[in-house]
Amino acid sequence: SSMFNRMITIIHTNYTEAIHAKNKLEEKQYELEETNNTLEKIAYTDCLTGLANRAAFLRDATNLLHNHDGNIARHAIIFLDLDNFKNVNDTLGHDYGDLLLQQVSSKLSSFMGEGDIFARTGGDEFLVLRNKVESTTELDQFASTLVSIANHPFVLDDETVQISMSIGVALFPQNGLTVTELIKNADIAMYSAKTSGKNNYMFFNSSMEDEVNRKNEIADILRDAIANNELYLVYQPQTNIREGGVIGSEALMRLRSSYLGYISPAEFIPVAEECGLIDTLGNWALEEACRFNKSLIDQGFTPRTVSVNVSSVQLKGNKILPTIRRILSETQMPPEYLEIELTESVLMHSIDHNLYLMNEIKKMGVHIALDDFGTGYSSFNYLTSMPINTLKIDKSFIDGICVQEKDRYIAETIISLAHKMNIAVVAEGVEEQEQLDILQHSDCDIIQGYIFSKPLTDKEYIELLAGNSDEEEE
Repeated sequence: SSMFNRMITIIHTNYTEAIHAKNKLEEKQYELEETNNTLEKIAYTDCLTGLANRAAFLRDATNLLHNHDGNIARHAIIFLDLDNFKNVNDTLGHDYGDLLLQQVSSKLSSFMGEGDIFARTGGDEFLVLRNKVESTTELDQFASTLVSIANHPFVLDDETVQISMSIGVALFPQNGLTVTELIKNADIAMYSAKTSGKNNYMFFNSSMEDEVNRKNEIADILRDAIANNELYLVYQPQTNIREGGVIGSEALMRLRSSYLGYISPAEFIPVAEECGLIDTLGNWALEEACRFNKSLIDQGFTPRTVSVNVSSVQLKGNKILPTIRRILSETQMPPEYLEIELTESVLMHSIDHNLYLMNEIKKMGVHIALDDFGTGYSSFNYLTSMPINTLKIDKSFIDGICVQEKDRYIAETIISLAHKMNIAVVAEGVEEQEQLDILQHSDCDIIQGYIFSKPLTDKEYIELLAGNSDEEEE
């Protein structure tokens, strides 16, 4: 009896301990499940907006597209990107940028339908999977509605911000069978919307992919273009309008690929800017132009100015200053025969910084030209503060002086005011005798255009100068 009672006590104690252990295990399991849910939420949620993140979008969109029970419905993936969002961060700070993203996310969320998947995939980019698209017309209206939210200003604490949005749309299954392929194609369409003026949406088509592939091919070519001798300079002569002699030239980059053949600068320069190569190519052009111009002086030709375009990328920071000093030192070209060309849009992007750079460049003895005048701000207010030697009137403006009386009056006014500020005037793109007559009558200083000469190779330019020298001797 005593042994039995002792055994019952032990069994009861063990049972109590087992129940206690079971309860503890259940508590731990609950805690693990809660922890797992929390980790999953963190892993699949954008912490700033509370939306799904890219990983969640890929998971959920893949499940939706491929669990169709044999009935393939039409869906669409929409790629959204805020235009010029970087300007908000740069001018107001990242805190305001975060507030803008939160407000945009909230506004966009209000337009999502049942079954739609909406995610912020990074930075100012968003993805939408539009579930069961009834028609292209309905999708048109939806995309237009999303673009329209940017037509109203966003109030961020004490600041008001106006933005726009570019959108690309790819349809399932027409434009791809996988989420990754659809996102890629929607991204391509979004990029096309941006290059077409922003604040718009576009549907993907195969020609867009062809354009992207060509840009990628050009980018690959540009990376080795200098080493492969596929990049070269041509020189468009600039002529004294009164005396007719060549007083200098503008150096222009050209690209001839062994694979794609001749590629227009209007095509390859934007690609170089996008893929971060314009700085390298621009510095190469500057050095090559100085080296060639110095060789002309060494050959006994009358010293003439060579003008070289400088991009906005080259003006970032102060790196352009030691670059110019190094090139002048290595090529031994007198600085007074180098002219740096800057466009209005480049100058106005960061006016105070660029004014500092211009003054430092001017101290080196290098001349400065303001290019494309007449296409941008075209304000004489800022000309008074800029240390420029030359003002170049853009070709698009010169084209109108023969047919529009107002354009002729404006050209005459520009030339007259520039002269009063001791600034020489170059007319670009002069192609017709009537244009030349008007510019001569208006007392323009220099012309550049096909009426005198197309851009020339270095050998052709030397031949032109040699003929010009003979005329001078006579």
